[in-house]
Amino acid sequence: QLRFWEIDPAGADAATPLTEITAPEQPFLFSPDRETVDEEHTAYGVAVWQPRRGPASVVVTQEGGTRLATVKLTTRGGTVGYTDIEHLDMPDTFTLPDGTSWMPCEEPGVGPQFEGSAVDQRRATLYTTQEDVGLWRISLPIGSGTPVLIDTVADFGQEALFDEESEECVPVEGSEGIGGPNLVADAEGVDIYYGPGATGYVLVSSQGDDRFAVYTTAGRNRSLGTFKILGVGVDDINGSDGLAVTNRPVGTYAEGLLVSHDEPETGDDVDPERDPTNFSY
Repeated sequence: QLRFWEIDPAGADAATPLTEITAPEQPFLFSPDRETVDEEHTAYGVAVWQPRRGPASVVVTQEGGTRLATVKLTTRGGTVGYTDIEHLDMPDTFTLPDGTSWMPCEEPGVGPQFEGSAVDQRRATLYTTQEDVGLWRISLPIGSGTPVLIDTVADFGQEALFDEESEECVPVEGSEGIGGPNLVADAEGVDIYYGPGATGYVLVSSQGDDRFAVYTTAGRNRSLGTFKILGVGVDDINGSDGLAVTNRPVGTYAEGLLVSHDEPETGDDVDPERDPTNFSY
């Protein structure tokens, strides 16, 4: 399900910064009943789309699967809910240049899932990352165009076998990936930075090598390269699971702000009693 919170204008200074306003009895997004919800192929990544006309919509990815869902938001009596659930099944198998078929290695019962999602509001375009595959561009409303795989992770096409003892995928000797160089699995968080006029950029977390890839929002999403974030007085950003970016002033960040997940947090002052993860601004 989706849940909704109202933000107090006072933000973090408020006694209760967030107040839940989810309408009661909202339907499941991917499951027909509670039993299949418990199988955990459930809601994962999320992005909001505001069409020029009509209600806002939400796009949701599915954990352990390749299905995407969209819903339309509804308001009633100070609460927010959703209706009109639609699904789009994305590929789990890909044709390589030599004509053979390839499927990413996953643990049994799990598909090559999608995670991070963001909508280019100017162009009604969804960008979403399939962790072991790459970055996709999808026209909205969902199903209105053919999805395009913009870029692939480095080990795209590499044969691997799942090892039950280590619970890891082990590459087959002699098999190499044909993807990259911008993304190394997992492809994770994604967001849109709006530039002046019609310009803009898609930022993607390349979790496997601690980098961030950048693409244009125009045309065929030309790659503009990658960058790392090195800490000055704090630790570097490693293994970023997600990111958010804005071109608007945020407090003392007058020219905008990029927030990235950082895992693991490193340094001498890491608290051994908690998971070594944080957010970097």
